[in-house]
Amino acid sequence: MKLAHLRSLEENISVYWRQSSAEVLIDANESIDLVASHWLYHEMPPAAIRQSLKEARRVLRKGGGFMAYDMYLIPGGEIGQWLHHGYASRNNEPFAAAYAGMDMNKELEGVGFSDVNIQIVHPVPSEQVQSCALSPMITHYMTMITARAIST
Repeated sequence: MKLAHLRSLEENISVYWRQSSAEVLIDANESIDLVASHWLYHEMPPAAIRQSLKEARRVLRKGGGFMAYDMYLIPGGEIGQWLHHGYASRNNEPFAAAYAGMDMNKELEGVGFSDVNIQIVHPVPSEQVQSCALSPMITHYMTMITARAIST
């Protein structure tokens, strides 16, 4: 958060930064332009994820943006799934598999988002995602999920 604040000052951009519980946001209805998260949802049970999506939609202005950077899409087919489950188990992340199994497009659209875009980002090249090949560069396969708030 401090780095984000510093960057906004360097760029002379007026930004209000706040960190809070995703399930109970204190902001007023339709008062925020962007709700963003980093490595959040794989740490939450599905019910808490659904509640946080409702809260994100509630506080976002019409056309506001939603952005989540997390381990959602898992490359590598069955082997990738097996590796993901092992990684989650070793790191005491009991909800990672449930999150990866959720239909985030459906979940987001269900609470009032449109233009949902879900894609793997670096370091997995798109041709490896399409072929389900595992990349030797994988340390963390990350997914960027973006969406827009539609009118309520």
